[in-house]
Amino acid sequence: MGWRGWNGWARQERTNYPLSLSVEDFGEALGLTAQVAEPISADRVCGYMQRALEQLADALEYAPDRPVRELDILPADERTYLLEDLNRTDADLTRRIFACTSCSRRQVRRAPDAVALVL
Repeated sequence: MGWRGWNGWARQERTNYPLSLSVEDFGEALGLTAQVAEPISADRVCGYMQRALEQLADALEYAPDRPVRELDILPADERTYLLEDLNRTDADLTRRIFACTSCSRRQVRRAPDAVALVL
């Protein structure tokens, strides 16, 4: 049954989960679709999964005895972001660390039998 002016229905999936990842099998290729809640990035999630699937396929073809834990599943741009970009800081923490250690030393001299740290 069709209505004049309507060619079809648009469909949008909804979920209550903060992250949903679908893998579509197109025969010769796979498609990845991520639905994410803010501030998660769908592109980053799909990048992780794409890299993991590529590494898994390569391992199955070229090194089937290789343990999964040895696969390099982190995309290169994500590795750079995590190891370099997030670690760039203009703050010189040397002074703060020195102040903290000297404060701790004074406290130890003042109360040597006091509890220093509770976990």
